Amino acid sequence: MDQNNFFEYLIKLANSRGNAGTWAVDNGTDEWRVGQNDIELLAARTWADAAKQQRHAIVSNLHPNPADPPDILGEVDGKQTSIELTEFVNGQFLAKFKHENRNQDSPIYSAYHGQGFVDAQWDQRSFSKMLRSLIEGKCSKYAKGNKSFDYLVIYTGEKWLYPNEVADWLSDIDPEPWTQFANIHFLMDYDPSWKNGCHPLFIIK
Repeated sequence: MDQNNFFEYLIKLANSRGNAGTWAVDNGTDEWRVGQNDIELLAARTWADAAKQQRHAIVSNLHPNPADPPDILGEVDGKQTSIELTEFVNGQFLAKFKHENRNQDSPIYSAYHGQGFVDAQWDQRSFSKMLRSLIEGKCSKYAKGNKSFDYLVIYTGEKWLYPNEVADWLSDIDPEPWTQFANIHFLMDYDPSWKNGCHPLFIIK
């Protein structure tokens, strides 16, 4: 596939979700497709760039872990670090977008208008509920195997999440029970208004 066609493919892949298209995954079989491993490595690199820019950590030598879990391995201060990733995304919206727009030439249900816009919004209650569910699910999974990792990176491309609101909402989150991860970070989509333009990154733990 040439460069122009690949760019067109990426745009279609992002649009196929209807929301949070930055982290869309192609579950097909073509060798050039953007699969889950590609997205996880991209998210890890984006997180590392944001962590460096915001002076949280300098993470280098990121690469997929062939013995997953965790998803990614890297280095901090010359020592190996383990990084698990998970996406924060409104799965109910994605499912409804796919269902409502089946057999349609253009979307009738969208995050940008009508009921789709309403369904794609967040408030503190819905945000906190989903965040806790993600983290507690990961902790429960790895507690059974007596496993723990250095970082849990939660990444999101949710269109209608705003950094200032997320900062306020996270202040009410108590990470103390989540012992399977030494650090828990929340990474948002690129925002040109955020600290000289970068991906907002919040430290939960």
